[in-house]
Amino acid sequence: MDNRGRVVQELVDTERKYVQDLEALQDYMKALQASEVAPPDLIHNMFLNLNSLVDFQRRFLIRIETVYAQPPEQQRWGQVMVSHVGTPERCRFHHLTIYRKIHLTYMNLIVPTSTVRKPWQCKRQGDWPK
Repeated sequence: MDNRGRVVQELVDTERKYVQDLEALQDYMKALQASEVAPPDLIHNMFLNLNSLVDFQRRFLIRIETVYAQPPEQQRWGQVMVSHVGTPERCRFHHLTIYRKIHLTYMNLIVPTSTVRKPWQCKRQGDWPK
């Protein structure tokens, strides 16, 4: 396999793993909802756009697997990126930006930022947070 083939294979493998991880997170969300450990509104807000993110990533994975199955000279990777990542409302980074904002909000509720010590705030390596 040439360099191009290895890069494309890595892209496909990484995307498959990412979708699997998102689906595991989705299962965790469902388990939380079923256990009633936290209020439904809190769970909803914590995983606000997870379902749309999983849906988008599944469709993107199907598209890249379809292109990957074609002979290399017929693969049009630029078209895949333009059609799935080309517009702001369809861009996966838009979904990730929303997820990151939600994550930071809830992490600050659990562990206030002011109490978290960064490595550069420690006098010696043994004081570093684990």
